[in-house]
Formats: sequence, structure tokens, C-alpha cells
Amino acid sequence: KDSSGVICDDYATNDCRFKVYHKENGGVASARQYGILVAKGDYSIHVDSDDWIHCDMLKILCEKAVSTNADIVVCDFTNVGKKCWEVKQNIVDSSSETLLIGILKGLYFGSLWNKLIRHSLYSQYNVHFFEGINYCEDVLVEAQLLKHNLKVSYVPKVLYYYNKLN
Repeated sequence: KDSSGVICDDYATNDCRFKVYHKENGGVASARQYGILVAKGDYSIHVDSDDWIHCDMLKILCEKAVSTNADIVVCDFTNVGKKCWEVKQNIVDSSSETLLIGILKGLYFGSLWNKLIRHSLYSQYNVHFFEGINYCEDVLVEAQLLKHNLKVSYVPKVLYYYNKLN
């Protein structure tokens, strides 16, 4: 209903790195699943529309992924609201099992937006979002991924800004 589609089309017209897909609103899980299906490249990430990222976030996470051959790279984030506070993930063990257990115990945040993921894992392990599940849908996807023996790396730096005002 806003002009975000037109703004995105303008970016794509002026910069060949941008690809725009228009899809009828089917909820966040449907949109993310569609994004997985059309995404190209070695890694992907999900950024919520009302949040923002550090200008070098993708570069920093990609460099870490390549240098450590990681399947998933996690970074810290800031909650932005009436009060702002940094959330440090402090991941000390790089096993996917440890990360999954930590997410389920509430030690680590279970979102996807602070995690760069090797894109081929979605098809390799038949990982997908379930349409209609629009709350904690990312935790469900992470559990599907992390049950496999994946290499996880951590960047101890705030690179994502989570908007808690909405």
C-alpha cells in the first residue's frame, strides 16, 4: 500500500545488483520461502523490513564465512526502541548442536536476521518455511538447519539493528 514496490523497482533499474520480485502478501513465512526459491549466490540472509543493518554487515559476514568455511555466521545486534541495548551472542563453541541447544534454552537469539547462511543448505536438507506459521517461523527453520552437523562462526560485533518500536 506504500510505494516500497516502486522504490525497489527504481533501485533495480539503476543498479543491476538488485533483483525485485513482486508477490501478493501471504505472510512472512510465505515471503521468506519465496525469497529462498529465487535467491542466487552462495549465502543468504533475511532482513526484516522495519530493521536496518550496518553498512558493512554483509561484507564482514561474507569474509568470515569464506575465511572459516562456515555454513552459518552469527553476529551481535542492538535492540532499538524507547531504550536501546546491545545483545551479545558470545558463541564459544562453533558446533550447530551447541547453537541449537542455546537457542532453545534462550541463551542465543533464534532469529535469522543476524545469521548469514550458506544458501545451498536449504535445498540440500529440504529446509523450508511453513506457510501460515508467521511467529517464530525462523526458529523452526533454524532447527531444521542446525540438526545437521554444520560449521558455525561468530562475529562479536553489532551489525544488525532490530526495531522494537513496532
